[in-house]
Amino acid sequence: MRFNPDVYDAEVEREFKRFFKWTGEEVWRKKTAKLKQLPRLSYVDAYREYLHNRNPLTVCIEQYFDLSQQGKLVARHLNNEIKKACGYIKLLNCIAHELSDGGLKRLRGNIADDESIKGFLFEIDIAIHFLKLGYDVRFIDLDGAGNYDLLVSDDKFEVEIECKRKSMDAGRKIRKGDFYLLADTLFGSLKDLRSRFAVLITSEGRMGADPSLYKLLANTINEVLVAGGNRAKVENLKITIQPLPADRQIKTADEFANALAPFDSSFAYYAVTSGPEHTMIIRCASADSNKVLDAIYDDLKKGASQLTGTRPSLVSCFIEEIEDESWDLLRSGSGLPSLAARLLSSPSRGHVNLVAFSSDLTPPKEEGNTISFAATNLAFSNPDPKFLLPPSFLSRPA
Repeated sequence: MRFNPDVYDAEVEREFKRFFKWTGEEVWRKKTAKLKQLPRLSYVDAYREYLHNRNPLTVCIEQYFDLSQQGKLVARHLNNEIKKACGYIKLLNCIAHELSDGGLKRLRGNIADDESIKGFLFEIDIAIHFLKLGYDVRFIDLDGAGNYDLLVSDDKFEVEIECKRKSMDAGRKIRKGDFYLLADTLFGSLKDLRSRFAVLITSEGRMGADPSLYKLLANTINEVLVAGGNRAKVENLKITIQPLPADRQIKTADEFANALAPFDSSFAYYAVTSGPEHTMIIRCASADSNKVLDAIYDDLKKGASQLTGTRPSLVSCFIEEIEDESWDLLRSGSGLPSLAARLLSSPSRGHVNLVAFSSDLTPPKEEGNTISFAATNLAFSNPDPKFLLPPSFLSRPA
């Protein structure tokens, strides 16, 4: 398949209508309505916001419905992230047009699954990259023709690509969604406290998502504060309460960073609420060591084994929510370079020419009327690949 993934204003309405024709408009109306009906646990609304944003397509479609209902021209009111989602929809329409019934069923499942959608959209991102370079791209997994994701080709070379996604929950005992549910419960239950404090929570084992446990935790924190104490334990959750300066009000990103600095902990989750008479910082971490790199390595090994081993190949890994400035930390020898070297050193993985990592928090770039969406990448080449692949294959101009 060859395809121009750029979306022009005149195409937006048409592409949405094509999309609803094969996915079902009512499916998305029910999906967006369900999200709007979720209960609001606190004025911060962290948990509902988390659920709302898990599927970028749902966010885009919800805005489309809202704008259409208001009688507004959709193309004139889309922000950058929604424009990016429109590019996905245009390509998905093209893919759907070429698929068999079985492939179409798999495609519908991929885009409706809120837990795995970001991984599938990463696969789409990789496809768009090669399509813009002028290559032919075939979606092997959707076709049911193999276990890997993409086959990219020109007149001389064919390259297999397997895409993997690791969320911020990889290797952790605490899931992000569970933390936001806990944070909203605490914010809602303790909203009337007129004091400034930090709640440091350590989970022994998995934290889970138990609203009744979180309510009990909130009641315990209230009791400890009233009694002037600073420590407690509720089931497997240990609590330490630390007072904050009486004037510690958090309004800006810099104030947020400064407030968190004394409580900084690798792989912890944070939430903050602050006002004229109160400030509450919640930090939640696991007592067990996090095994994020181990989780990534296991997935890369699996990805390499899904390739046929008969062609040059790439394994690309999407690591969710890594800020651009954090990539320098990942470049350290004990991080991703060590992981990639370990993966590529095995003779059984000689067919893997390149291992690449990227994330999703690079801001879009605007140049005139053009908006480009890119991601910071970190790539490692196999020093002794089984198949040669010209470097130009990865960077050929359109």
